[in-house]
Amino acid sequence: MWCYVGDLPNVTTAGSTTSRVLPIHVTFRAARPPLLSHLCVHCQGLVFPRVTPKLIASHADLLLLAVPYDPLTTLSSWTWDYFIYHRAANVPPRLHRIPRPPRSMRFNESEVTIVSVGDDDEYVVAALATAGKFLSVNKDFHLDLYHSSSSHGGKQQQQGVWVSKLLTLENHLRDKLVPLPKAAAEYRFYQEMGKTIVIGGERGTVGWVDLWRGIIFCDVLDNEPVLRDMPLPLPVRSNWDRLLEQDAPNYICDVTKVVVI
Repeated sequence: MWCYVGDLPNVTTAGSTTSRVLPIHVTFRAARPPLLSHLCVHCQGLVFPRVTPKLIASHADLLLLAVPYDPLTTLSSWTWDYFIYHRAANVPPRLHRIPRPPRSMRFNESEVTIVSVGDDDEYVVAALATAGKFLSVNKDFHLDLYHSSSSHGGKQQQQGVWVSKLLTLENHLRDKLVPLPKAAAEYRFYQEMGKTIVIGGERGTVGWVDLWRGIIFCDVLDNEPVLRDMPLPLPVRSNWDRLLEQDAPNYICDVTKVVVI
């Protein structure tokens, strides 16, 4: 997920500018498995002594990158530039910087994803974050959206700006199927985002995954999006204590999407 830093151009190189008007280039360096392919970022005049550029989401031919614009930056979304890298067959690669979310929208990479729309480079960037501070009893979420196009499928969208919607999870099933132990309910949120999975389709379905309890699905292309809850099976008994105590359950479990053709 972390990018290489260096000037290694090839036919996949695309350029843009940072929010501080510095030229930046991104190159895809392909490798034959089992070697790892990677992205290479070069920005003359900008050094990365603490954190390096990072790939935070992908879908179809689109990649969402976060690049720190402050040499002393932290991992906060307020101090990163966001770029869309588009690499498709028979099309020159493109790199486009999107507006940073307002300071009122604060999210991390496990809460944000990109959804490709159609056969061109139209897309939606979507982030889902817990609203409020009431931990396990809170069912309110902020859905933050950025649309690259003003319309899709006849539906008017807001282009070029971040839009935030406050949504409530009405049918919360996991309280019955995967209940929080009383001790954990005092310090765990109802949904702790571990990753996102993009289902896609005409309505742009995205799933935000809590690897312990369940998945919240949302059709991000709908004019009035709704949250839907899908609980996960209870963890095996031998892993219960580990999941309660461990901040990163992805060490012992995962959720993914499989397409059967």
